[in-house]
Amino acid sequence: MVAYANPTSTNLYFSNLPSIECSKTNPELLKFWRCKEIVEQGDSPVYDVQICCNHQEPDKVVLYNFAGLGSEVGIPAYVEGNYIVIIPTVISGYEISGSGYIEGNYSTILWEYNLKIGAESESVTAIFVVNNILTNQIESEMVYP
Repeated sequence: MVAYANPTSTNLYFSNLPSIECSKTNPELLKFWRCKEIVEQGDSPVYDVQICCNHQEPDKVVLYNFAGLGSEVGIPAYVEGNYIVIIPTVISGYEISGSGYIEGNYSTILWEYNLKIGAESESVTAIFVVNNILTNQIESEMVYP
């Protein structure tokens, strides 16, 4: 079972996806992360992102709610060494590309990514930290076969 966090509320969404191990991904990466975007002016957006195994391609991952695009929106990526690299894609009208650097102990990911919609383009810097509260809550509610 997989749970998704809604970035605008405390509601969680559950989906019965098949349980499958990512063959080349450290399990420490597959959890909920609290994202804080770094902005020059105003409040920095904060929301939750879930990194899951890509069930069609177990050597890749899917980032749900990446860039605050919604818990039902999955962005494909792969892990190479200490980097998560977004597979350039167009989702919900946004062209998305970029990468994140995974800190050695898998507690922080430093992101640089680009969002482009039409002629408008935005470069984003963000920090992901492990959201242990949400990850532990979901794990305690899961039923394993």
